[in-house]
Amino acid sequence: MAEEQEHNETNDGLDIGTTVKRIVSHWYLFVLIVPLFLAIGIWKVRFADRTYETQAQLLIRDSDNKMQGPENLLEGLQMFSAFANIENEIGVIKSTNIIHETLLNLDFDITYFSKGKVRTIERYHQFPVMVEMDTSHVQLLKASFFITRIDDQSFKLKVTAKDFKTYHFGREEESPRIAEELAFEGAFFYGEPIIHDYFGFVVNKDLEYFESYPEARLYFKFNNRLEQVIKYKGKTQVKPLNKTASIIVVGVTETNREKALAFVNAVCDTYIRCGLEDKNRMASNTIRFIDRQLGMIGDSLDVAEAQLESFRSTERVMNIDFASGKAFDNLEGFQKEKATLLTEQRYYQYLLDYVTKTAVLDTLVAPSLIGINDPLLTSLLKEMTSLGKEKAGLQFNAEGKNPAMRKVNNKIEKTRNTLIENVNGLISSGEIRLGELEKSIGQTMAQVNRLPKNERDLINIERKFQLNDQLFKYLQEKRAEAAIALASNIADNKVLDYAQLIGNGPSSPNAGFTYVLFAIFGIIIPVAIVVLKGAVQNKITSESHLKRSLKIPYLGAVAPNKSGEDLPLLRGPKTQIAESIRTMRTNLQYKISEGEDKVIGISSAIMGEGKSFLAANLALSFAMAGYRTVVIGGDLRKPMLFNYLRRSNNLGLTTYLNGRASLEDVLLETEHDHLHMIAAGPASQYPAEMLGSDRMAELMNQLRTYFDYIVIDSPPLRVVADYFVISKYTDVNLVVMRNGFTKMKYVKELNDLWGRKRLPAMFAILNAFSEASVSFKATTTGYYEYTRRQSLFSKIFNRLRLWT
Repeated sequence: MAEEQEHNETNDGLDIGTTVKRIVSHWYLFVLIVPLFLAIGIWKVRFADRTYETQAQLLIRDSDNKMQGPENLLEGLQMFSAFANIENEIGVIKSTNIIHETLLNLDFDITYFSKGKVRTIERYHQFPVMVEMDTSHVQLLKASFFITRIDDQSFKLKVTAKDFKTYHFGREEESPRIAEELAFEGAFFYGEPIIHDYFGFVVNKDLEYFESYPEARLYFKFNNRLEQVIKYKGKTQVKPLNKTASIIVVGVTETNREKALAFVNAVCDTYIRCGLEDKNRMASNTIRFIDRQLGMIGDSLDVAEAQLESFRSTERVMNIDFASGKAFDNLEGFQKEKATLLTEQRYYQYLLDYVTKTAVLDTLVAPSLIGINDPLLTSLLKEMTSLGKEKAGLQFNAEGKNPAMRKVNNKIEKTRNTLIENVNGLISSGEIRLGELEKSIGQTMAQVNRLPKNERDLINIERKFQLNDQLFKYLQEKRAEAAIALASNIADNKVLDYAQLIGNGPSSPNAGFTYVLFAIFGIIIPVAIVVLKGAVQNKITSESHLKRSLKIPYLGAVAPNKSGEDLPLLRGPKTQIAESIRTMRTNLQYKISEGEDKVIGISSAIMGEGKSFLAANLALSFAMAGYRTVVIGGDLRKPMLFNYLRRSNNLGLTTYLNGRASLEDVLLETEHDHLHMIAAGPASQYPAEMLGSDRMAELMNQLRTYFDYIVIDSPPLRVVADYFVISKYTDVNLVVMRNGFTKMKYVKELNDLWGRKRLPAMFAILNAFSEASVSFKATTTGYYEYTRRQSLFSKIFNRLRLWT
């Protein structure tokens, strides 16, 4: 015999072709599951809550977008209108303060619903009634107040609650949980106050929608305002339009379209209004500061003016001569400089007190308003202002322990300390300058003292008057500028586009996307079921599947026995299985040496793979080809061969081996002249010992003399060691594997067995395998032909094509 040396390499990859065929063979799963998922998708689209996405756009002032504002009219206000940082402004818009102010201007404290047969829909400004609550009274939280119309003038109110809480909207306080059961019901007129221990309000008709009173059940709920703030703070989406633009997009997604539009518009308006109020507050604080200074200086000016008029009328001195005038001019210049220094010192002290108490500069009077233009001071104040805005953007969106907040606080503290140090330095420097100025004034006064007394007194009086008059005029000028700035104030930022819906309708559910998604799920799930089923079972699923994992030389496949006949070669010679067995015999003869390899052992990994059936029919195939053949029932533990050949099992191999019968007694004829059989015989307690006995060897030698081929139906390889005893008599060993039955782990074990050369001349046979798309039929001429099996859909299509 020329022993087969080649084998197929193991490949554990996915067999695409086989998998596709298995999926197609489970078409009924797709017929059931795909429509089911499509129905679920339709139900979801039909009954799911609609959500609407809205967006508005804000233009934020920055260095590339310099809008004209009143701060440009008054030097100093520019510092507090510093160009905004986009990230900070995003934080401000989403801050709790802005959201809270927004909700105060909206009527979101009460939510209205209409409850239909399938869905409950939230209503906003499209409701037959409107509830006006008493903000000085507590209101029952989250309980449903059902309203049933009696007639055009009255209605019935019903509410039930258990373990509930109340909320005081005036104080924005929630009560502890009240462990009571509440059941309230009554009839009331529209506009009539409804007062209870746990609620108080008036139900009014909304004339615009009252006539179209829906038949659905109507109810409303009171909401905790602070919880609403948290809810909408989380829902509000704020982001820059792109990386380069100073435009912010504000959006929200809501189940009620009108509510979403109203909220986004209100957020934008609140943000703009709060920014303008901050600017107006700065200008107002400046005016108040100047008014206080004018009040003090005005009193001094009145006294100085009165003294001057009195002196002139009493002393009859109206003018100062040239020498006195020169001294007076010098003194007047020193007095103006002193007035400026005193104003600066008073501002520095005001600034020092202000910064020591707080780091928030939103109400601080700018230094340039009173003529102070120190670059370092202005830079530090601008930095403090910028850090204050950055902190405002973080404080409502980050906890105190947040690293970003800690970093900003550290910067603010460091800058404030630097600012305090700078102001103290300016105060010290101012005191030195005042001292030098007083010295200059003293020297000038020494010259004045040499003048006549009346001129000297006049100079002193006019000096005081001119000092207060110059300072008063200067402050009046600054106050006028601040008043103009306040009157003409406009917001730094503006709304480019008010809220609009994104898309032509609800953003979800998206009908087209939902249908496609559920259809994909409907396809994926059957595929997953088929693939996972194959993975879990881990059985041979096709010839290609076996070949990819098989190392043993492959002999071929045997078709399934659809006829149910034990010997299809005799009773169905033109069937597909009969032809596949003949092909198997031919393949085997091609691979073995005729005349030398006579003994063929047939086994399998476990029981149930068809080895006895194939042993009987392969032996019959040799006999029908004219070879003298004997088939032996070598499976002494669970014999099945005698059933296929329809012979008795009373006498057989075991009775021969134990000496109770001769060869002539156990060698039985069959339905075919060239085929004989030896049944397994009655069960024995020591089958391995009997198979390995000398009498067994003597039997095999005799049979080799009488027959051309000896086929042995052997025990399964994995169950017992009997086959390894029989294998010393065999020339060829056939291992049967059943499609859809044999597990892949058994294939690996057989591969290992072949690799260790435990059995000579091993070949693998795949039993009960049928190509789904190919069938075999006999023709009237006696020849056989392969035809392509059509699917159900192909048959229907071809039939329709013939009809048309």
